[in-house]
Amino acid sequence: MLLLEALLLCLKDIERGHPILPLLQVLIALRFYGAGTSDVVTEDPVNMSQASVSRINARISRMVADALFPPLVKWPNATKVAMTMEEFRATTRFLGESGA
Repeated sequence: MLLLEALLLCLKDIERGHPILPLLQVLIALRFYGAGTSDVVTEDPVNMSQASVSRINARISRMVADALFPPLVKWPNATKVAMTMEEFRATTRFLGESGA
């Protein structure tokens, strides 16, 4: 599901106040990610409170993580972990280490 579509579904649950458009939420989060700093940088250009910006950043970050994590991150199975531990032990002569 696209991020904007997921945001539209989330907005249906929010009936109070003045909901922020999904596209604006994505743009706010992108500005925050690009700045690499606190929410204060983001709140000024869009005339929005720091609390709203923080909630938006948390919501968008969670949605991006939920969408990207499963297809990109693969946890090793028990066999792969055992092989990695054995290779590390053979290379370094450490016992009981996982290679971290």
